[in-house]
Amino acid sequence: MKYQIYTPCNGIEYRIKLSKDFLKNTLISIEYRYRSKTGNTPNSDNKIAITDNKVLQNLYFHLQHQANENLTFNSRIALNKYSTVNNTDTTGFLMYQEVIYAPTSLPINIAARYTIFQADDYNTRIYTYERDLAYEFSTPAFYGKGAKFYILAKIEISKRTSIGIKYSWLSYPEKTYIGSNADLIKSNHKQEFKIQLRCNL
Repeated sequence: MKYQIYTPCNGIEYRIKLSKDFLKNTLISIEYRYRSKTGNTPNSDNKIAITDNKVLQNLYFHLQHQANENLTFNSRIALNKYSTVNNTDTTGFLMYQEVIYAPTSLPINIAARYTIFQADDYNTRIYTYERDLAYEFSTPAFYGKGAKFYILAKIEISKRTSIGIKYSWLSYPEKTYIGSNADLIKSNHKQEFKIQLRCNL
């Protein structure tokens, strides 16, 4: 037994990924994943857990283009489809455009990304990796309808000292508040600002 399944279960998962380099500065990759497993039937009043088959399909398209030695563009489109025996299908969509500026003549690295997403429910959430400050890992799950922007700058002050700054803005236009209880924000958007100073002794 585990999360969302109270009986012994089985499933199958497979994926295929194709990647191709173009002109030595452009990479295109397409990935498809299929996952089928049994899970609890929602809203069941039976004392014995009733299960059905659940299928999640993911399709990713990613393009990376290095315009020159200083500038890189990353584009990504993700599609999800969640299907069950008794319920209608739900879908999820995410798209982002990222720009990375890392001049060889300056001790600075800047990354900015704008993301739009729309997922019918939590089952069709889409995870995507985000760049963050040193020693921090960020892979948020996007669901609902909204948009997010962030910009991250890392500056080397000296060989042993560096500073990192990240600002992010997340918006849900169809909501009146975000979160709950102690994390409740009485607005349809939230902002986050982080700064980090690193000194190697």
